[in-house]
Amino acid sequence: MGNAIFKTAMPKNVTHISGCLRYICSKQESKFSDPEVTALTAKLEELKLKRGFQTSLKHKTNVRELVAEKAVRGNQARLVQNVGHSWSSDWQSVIRMLITV
Repeated sequence: MGNAIFKTAMPKNVTHISGCLRYICSKQESKFSDPEVTALTAKLEELKLKRGFQTSLKHKTNVRELVAEKAVRGNQARLVQNVGHSWSSDWQSVIRMLITV
């Protein structure tokens, strides 16, 4: 993608997306014992949401809320920037921004 070139060597824990599998497979040291793996797997299965309409609906609602919160934060950041630069010269635009937040 593009022709960007790194100016420094990439660290061993940073890779291109195609190198992820190679990096993961290079790790041979086990971090958990077999009983720990069994317990962790059981806990994940217990916490995993059931597939279905309700789960999908909850997910979509959550994503919409996150997007809306991000938009509000973006508007607030623009408001702060604009208030600092234009309050004395253009107070009407600041008020318009307040109304849209």
